[in-house]
Amino acid sequence: MAFSLFGIPVSIRIWFLLFAVLLNPPRDWGRDSLIRTAVWVIVVVASVLVHELGHAAVFRIFGIRSAIDLYGLGGMTIPLDASGPLPPWKNILVSLAGPVAGLLLGVVTLVAALIWPPSTETFADELVRFLLFANFGWSVLNLLPLTPLDGGHVVQALVELAVGRDRAFVWVHRWSIVGGIGLAILALATSLPGAFIGLWAALGSWQALAAGNPWRAAPAPRAPPRTTDAATMNALLEHAWAAVFAGRAEEALARCRDVLATTDRPEVARQAIEISAWAHLERGDEEAALAALEHMPAGQSPSRLLAARLQMARGAITEGLRGLEEAFAAEPGPLSARVLAAAVAEHGNPKRFVELVRAAPAESLDAATLDTVSAQMFYAGSYDAAFALAALAFERHGRSEAAYNAACSLARAGRPDEGLDWLRRAIDAGFRDLAQVDADEDLAPLRSLAGYAEVRRRLEEASRSGSPPPSSPGGGSGG
Repeated sequence: MAFSLFGIPVSIRIWFLLFAVLLNPPRDWGRDSLIRTAVWVIVVVASVLVHELGHAAVFRIFGIRSAIDLYGLGGMTIPLDASGPLPPWKNILVSLAGPVAGLLLGVVTLVAALIWPPSTETFADELVRFLLFANFGWSVLNLLPLTPLDGGHVVQALVELAVGRDRAFVWVHRWSIVGGIGLAILALATSLPGAFIGLWAALGSWQALAAGNPWRAAPAPRAPPRTTDAATMNALLEHAWAAVFAGRAEEALARCRDVLATTDRPEVARQAIEISAWAHLERGDEEAALAALEHMPAGQSPSRLLAARLQMARGAITEGLRGLEEAFAAEPGPLSARVLAAAVAEHGNPKRFVELVRAAPAESLDAATLDTVSAQMFYAGSYDAAFALAALAFERHGRSEAAYNAACSLARAGRPDEGLDWLRRAIDAGFRDLAQVDADEDLAPLRSLAGYAEVRRRLEEASRSGSPPPSSPGGGSGG
């Protein structure tokens, strides 16, 4: 389920709803019991959403857009366009905003119940009790000094002020593992609640360290030795990026695992996790890409481009598409162009995409990128946009293949006369593949034109001689 609230994209996973039901399942299949559980689930969704909106509100005060994802046992508010790690004092305010929002909702509920006592003959009494329990209980629980709870993030920010970000990350997550296990043992020994939360905090902290920090088992023999050498890390990351672009997702994931096993720098871990997410998207596994972000080191956030793409994965199509456009406009390049083109091909406005590409600096988009995005539009059936991008590629780089692609796009778009002109341009620019012209079904609308035989003859002569053909009268007027 995905929607927008106060301009903030919100997604609610099915597992979140199932966990809410399991926390307070119906006692039987009677009407009252089912309604009681339904009221509980509604209260849990509303309370956790208010909690996350508290985080989102402070992000907005700091000028950072965010998205809310309710999953598992709680939720997460993800900054979408943070330029880097937040300073500790901002992290403290963002972390405290969630529990404060929940406590405020609890206080409002309590005051309202005192002024207008709920009737015990309806479910109003249950509603009030659930709201008080969910908001006071969840807010207090979140203030425990264990990551990934908000209290743990506050402690980490305070420790960061004293020892720096890297050490704070390690120390607080180590403490959270020990403290979480200790809480679980204490809860089991005294029959008090909290055992599950303690184990959950310990497991989450261990996973965070395993993803972005060296405190883990020794790497397997195939992995490179532990190092903080910047050149080594950069080489591994560049290899991983190259594998993503080449469509070798498994290879990219393997290189990212090498990096995560050998770095003690959160920023490097952030880059490896980002590349991992793109590799999962390359494989078509959006759930795995979303899960990868759960291991993002504290204080780090995904790029604007990835955050927007994952918004779309959560179902916030309009907001995600707008975010992709903004990310491309801010940093045009091969990755942002291809990601935006794929999204536009399925959900967006091809004409708008062409305008954005034209507005981008020419040096930011090489010939291969323009060929790729033109092909993406072509296979999506947006032939006019495909032609415009192929024509732009020819204009900027003069490659005969781009002119040929423009001819195919125009033929498919129902503009065969212009398509024939662009086929002439392709031949003039050096296109020589006669077999392809004869076999290509995209050019079928051109073959019935009066001038096609003459164009084919010129191509046949040029192919035979290997020399540039003479320019034909009237040719090359397309565009």
